[in-house]
This record gives sequence, structure tokens and C-alpha cells, in this order.
Amino acid sequence: MLGSPPDDAQVLRYRADLSGVRAFTAAAARQAGLLPRRATDFVLAVSELAANTFAHTKGPGTLILWITEHELIGQIRDTGHLTRPDTGGSGGYGLWLVRQLCDQVQIRTGPGGTLIEIRMSLRPAPAA
Repeated sequence: MLGSPPDDAQVLRYRADLSGVRAFTAAAARQAGLLPRRATDFVLAVSELAANTFAHTKGPGTLILWITEHELIGQIRDTGHLTRPDTGGSGGYGLWLVRQLCDQVQIRTGPGGTLIEIRMSLRPAPAA
């Protein structure tokens, strides 16, 4: 189930500035207290999703970030429609990469647009 952003969630509308998306996300990851490697992974995941907005839609995208007691959550919304949400549908590896980097990825897509939610635990599980 996709989360509902709280009223104090951080919101960024983006159109063509991937560096701005990365800086915005990095600031939230620092604020959340993610370990440096996990922060880098989260920024990379958001960057991949925002790059998909640039590559596959004509409109802007919206990035919403918020921190809970246990995780950093990001939602990326745009006007795109994934015909194959299990693979991303475009033959690239961006969505696969996002799934490798994040603890949880959920997708809701339809003719009206796509919403992808990613979650990263603030305290990673111990290595096996």
C-alpha cells in the first residue's frame, strides 16, 4: 500500500534539472540520518526515476520526500504510463537498479500517470 505524504513532506516539482533533484534528495537523506552509502543509494534511485520522467514524458514530475521514525520515503509522480511495471517496459535497467538499491519499491501506473514509491530503512538490517 502506498503511503500518504504528511502535511510537512518536502515537495519538489522538477522539469529538466537533475542536479537539483539530486541536491534536494541528498539534503533529505542527510536530515534523515541515513548512513553515507545508503544516502548515496537513495539519491541514485531518485535520480534514475527522475531521469525516466525526462526521457519518457512531456510534463514535469513531482518528488515528495518525508521521514518517519524508521524510514525515508520518496514518491515520484509524473504523467508517464508504464505498460510493464514489472520491468519498466522500456528495455532499460533503471527500474531494476531502483529495486536493487531500495528496501521497498511500489508502483501505481495508469493512463493518468505513474506514482512510484521508494522506501529506505534508517537502520539497515544486519548483514547475514
